[in-house]
Amino acid sequence: ADLGTGKYDMKLKVYKNTTLMSEHTLIDLPTGVVTFYMDNLEPRTPAIAVASGPYIYVYKNLRPYFKFTLPTLDIHPVEEDLWNQAKDDQITIYKMRETLEGLRQEGTSLTVRSLRLLQLETNNVESFVNLHKNTPLKKQTVLTC
Repeated sequence: ADLGTGKYDMKLKVYKNTTLMSEHTLIDLPTGVVTFYMDNLEPRTPAIAVASGPYIYVYKNLRPYFKFTLPTLDIHPVEEDLWNQAKDDQITIYKMRETLEGLRQEGTSLTVRSLRLLQLETNNVESFVNLHKNTPLKKQTVLTC
């Protein structure tokens, strides 16, 4: 795996001896690469699995073969309810932020969207909520090794 700059231009490069056979762009930083055999057909050709973000990419015969997406995580019901109320304009931005901060302090695992909201300056919160309130809330996990 070629890490590129660490933010973009990440690639999976396949070599035979010292010759570059193929190059595939990766969307997110790769965290693990492993070879394995998918079948017992002769000649035995290994497949390559690359863990990157919430995906496992499988390459077979130097071509993309399959993409597995990790399942989303459950969202805390109170957090989900807050965003639904914001969508329907039934809650003030101040009350929403206060409740999310309380959940965070209790140790509740929040979505990236809610954590980002809590990091914003007070004058930027309303535009952030208006931008994101109609987008479905999801909580995605990532592969780490």
